[in-house]
Amino acid sequence: MKRKALAVGIILLFVGTSIIPITAQDIEKPLPSSRGNWLYVGGSGAGNYTSIQDAIDASNNGDIIFVYAASSPYYEKIIVNKSVNINLVGEDRNTTVIDGQQGAYDIITILKSGTFLSGFSIVNNSKNHSCVTIDHTSDCILEKNNFHTLRGNAVQVLNSSVIDIHFNSFYAVMTDVPVDIIYLSNSFFCSVYQNSIKNGKQGTNNRIEGIVAEGCEKSDVIRNNISLVRNGIVVLGDTIQILQNTITDSTIGIVAKVSENSIVSTKNITIKDNRLLRNSNSSIYLQGVTNGLLSGNQIQSSKGYGIYIQDTYFITPKQITIMKNSLLSNRNAIEVVSTLQVLIEQNEITHNDVGLSIDYCTSSYVRNNTFLGNNKTATFRWFWFFSSIADIRDKLPRFDKNFWDQNRTIPQPIIGRWYLLNPFIFPHVDILLWVAFDWHPAQEPYDIGGLY
Repeated sequence: MKRKALAVGIILLFVGTSIIPITAQDIEKPLPSSRGNWLYVGGSGAGNYTSIQDAIDASNNGDIIFVYAASSPYYEKIIVNKSVNINLVGEDRNTTVIDGQQGAYDIITILKSGTFLSGFSIVNNSKNHSCVTIDHTSDCILEKNNFHTLRGNAVQVLNSSVIDIHFNSFYAVMTDVPVDIIYLSNSFFCSVYQNSIKNGKQGTNNRIEGIVAEGCEKSDVIRNNISLVRNGIVVLGDTIQILQNTITDSTIGIVAKVSENSIVSTKNITIKDNRLLRNSNSSIYLQGVTNGLLSGNQIQSSKGYGIYIQDTYFITPKQITIMKNSLLSNRNAIEVVSTLQVLIEQNEITHNDVGLSIDYCTSSYVRNNTFLGNNKTATFRWFWFFSSIADIRDKLPRFDKNFWDQNRTIPQPIIGRWYLLNPFIFPHVDILLWVAFDWHPAQEPYDIGGLY
């Protein structure tokens, strides 16, 4: 009997060790690792602090400051400037409230590296002041907070690096002044991931920008849900990835800004697998971009342009690739103006008022696309402007192996126009009709697949 009991005990021991790791798994992201002490704010036990700032002032490197919801709201101006690797954790993001009372200050200012902020509702900032400012620091995380911004930015990141802004909810309540919900300036290796941004005031005077990154490098904007703002995502910088975002019912979905000091403003931008729906002006609007990839985007029901790319100067090769996008029911699906080295390949361009316009571009290639059910399929323009005959080959768009509404066994003509002089200077000078050909039209539509 003893042997049997021992055998049963060993079996139960093995079963228990196999079950415990499975049942103890935590799918939520844990707090950043810390060997510091726990400090408590707003609780009823002995040693609790009455204000968050008092706990910060008493903290040491690596401490965790836990803030109870029962004593909310906390009417404070908070500055994290004493210890590094501080974890500020609210009990519940919906009920642990930090209220700025519309004071003339940023509600939370982070000046120390390694700060982790999670589980708060941060409300009532004032004009030109932010809910949270991260300034000249690094390795900070804002995660799972609620922001209600009134007349200033919700989050601004200045001259910082390795900043993660994840799983937050942003709601703009008042819009009588310009507001950037998330503003990053001269910062590097930042990640803005899976946040929700919504404008609470749906009016014609929309002055809300969603995510703005100016002078930033090597940063990602991924899986954010943005609606009812003026511009969803605005960038100016180098090596920016904009991936899998959903932007709806805004004026412009994604914008690459033009710098006041440079002709080329944004380099190495990737815009991939985004859903851009019902934006009134443009879904993607790029100026001053070099080395841009637009791929796998679903663009639908833009009242202006699905994709609009414009550059005024032919100085630097632009190298823009537009491939594997779906453009449906837009007023103008794709328009490219004054740009060098454009590749438009494997897109589904269907049921738009105008499918494709290529104006004053050099070295543009249009191949393996599906054009189906557009009121006007494709056109191009150029101006002679003392060009040599040898330049004509580069100035005419090259069409190859596209599907044009139906099976074709003969080449597809594409009608374009040539201005005799520069149309920007002489807009009313007569024009010449010109014809380009797709010599090898496809026999059936392409299935591009892989759309997000």
